[in-house]
Amino acid sequence: MQAPGDEGIDISIEGDVTLTDIIANDTDGHGILVELSGNGSDFMGDRLTVNNNGENNIEASPEQIVGGRSHNITLRNSSADGNDSGVGIRFGFDQETSENIAANITIDNVTVSNSEGDGLLKRATNGIARVSNVTASDNGSDGIDIEDANEAYVTGVRAQDNDQSPSDDSGLEIDGRFVVESNNSVFTGHPDGPGIELDGWCGGDLPEKAARMVIWGVEVSGNGVGMRFDSGDAMSEMFVSSSNIFGNTTAGIQIDALNEDLQDGLVVDAKGNWWGNAPGPTHPSKNPDGTGDAAADASNVIDSSSGDILLSGFLSAPIRNLAGAVRPDLPTPVPALPLVCFG
Repeated sequence: MQAPGDEGIDISIEGDVTLTDIIANDTDGHGILVELSGNGSDFMGDRLTVNNNGENNIEASPEQIVGGRSHNITLRNSSADGNDSGVGIRFGFDQETSENIAANITIDNVTVSNSEGDGLLKRATNGIARVSNVTASDNGSDGIDIEDANEAYVTGVRAQDNDQSPSDDSGLEIDGRFVVESNNSVFTGHPDGPGIELDGWCGGDLPEKAARMVIWGVEVSGNGVGMRFDSGDAMSEMFVSSSNIFGNTTAGIQIDALNEDLQDGLVVDAKGNWWGNAPGPTHPSKNPDGTGDAAADASNVIDSSSGDILLSGFLSAPIRNLAGAVRPDLPTPVPALPLVCFG
């Protein structure tokens, strides 16, 4: 089905919406705009082609009903290319909130490119964000931006040559509260920003913290920073393993103390990675013979870095099969965060 006229598809409804086999191209406004009202209303999109529109190519925004049922937003087998302003694909609530509301957002087999702003923006407030088999390239800001999620899972993603502005944006940015995981993905070509930027989240104006972030089977190359941890807590658990980290100009991994929410006690366990050569990362005290990408923490300060990066078990060659990388064996359960995180 081809969307009629210059306005694309604009739906405002109290209830669920399912769109399938839609083409919405070359409009002056949104290609597809869905405003969901009602308690726990859901959106499902499948096989949508939405290109070269004036505003967001695809947007689905649920109503914020405090204490209501979770909204579920799903997009599969779709593409969005080019827009004059805004975001390629935008799902979830319009703004950050600490209210008792939730959105679960799932994206699978989607391509988003050449957007003026973020390629894919998901505000999965208090809910679960899942991104799989997504390609995000040549977008003006972040390739993929996941905000305010309790849990975020990213797999099979390729984010390349985003941050076209440039303005220190990233291939993938995640704000997560309890669990953040990413594997079998490639983030490359963001010379002014990080390939992956990992933040905590606690809701509203509360300090940003995160319980557990796990990265494995990932490649970050050709970025300003490969992976940047922007906030956390001494009780948080951060792991990076079985990944290729090379060709990033400032650092392969950096703990960024410029964020006021960051605790000096944050530790990132980065054992068992390829850093661009067999001797491992550049770190004067922990690995004096290393010549690979830098590991920037409190004992190797680069751009006010802080915290502690654990380094050992350097791989002698890059991982050729990212999908075959094994998830690190982690303790359970996920650590509890300080009560201040929850107000």
